[in-house]
Amino acid sequence: MQSSDPSGKNITCVAIPNVSGLQGQISTETAARQAADTQLQGAIGAETAARAAAGTQLQNAINAEATSRGGMDAMLLQGIQDETAERKAADDALRNAVIETSIVGSYTFTGPVICLNSSNGFNTDLTPKAATSPSASTIISQLTAVSYGTRTFNAGGTGTVDLTTNSILSPSIFYTSTNGVGIGFNGTAPNPSGSVSVVAQHADFTWEIVNGKLYITEDTVNGTFMQGTRAGW
Repeated sequence: MQSSDPSGKNITCVAIPNVSGLQGQISTETAARQAADTQLQGAIGAETAARAAAGTQLQNAINAEATSRGGMDAMLLQGIQDETAERKAADDALRNAVIETSIVGSYTFTGPVICLNSSNGFNTDLTPKAATSPSASTIISQLTAVSYGTRTFNAGGTGTVDLTTNSILSPSIFYTSTNGVGIGFNGTAPNPSGSVSVVAQHADFTWEIVNGKLYITEDTVNGTFMQGTRAGW
């Protein structure tokens, strides 16, 4: 149909020519496309099979490596456990070796010192004793210091120690026999107690080792104040 009027009653038609040649070309094109599609499908199938085979080969390689790594991890863990046991044995041997029976020689040392001082001594529960006489108050003070020096151990269980002590002595507090309390004074008023000092000291001692422990018994420690309010004492 070529055209028609609005009423649809008058229609102009055009005769269709012979299309057998065109149909033949279409059929030939269709056959060619089907053959190409079949070839393409075959290529896709071949590639899919190749990819599947490659995937299987890769998976087998991964499984083989996982098995190999598992074996190596087990060997590494065993090696770590063996080394741990050997180190523990070596540490135990070293610990036993340092339990010495003799420490003859000279050793340097340093460390903090904290002392609570009481002029009347201490009770059995380590509290300062109360004053018992109006003329003898109990004076309490705290000393904080750092000491450093050399301790020499002689054969036969004797030794000497030479040390220097830097001290801070807090202001002292006194307690009288009549329950009076106050801050102690150093010398005449208004000089309160408390000072900083440096003292060089010396002492003899005896020593012994019992069951791997060192016991030191010191004699009286003597020394001279080098700096501070008591310098020269």
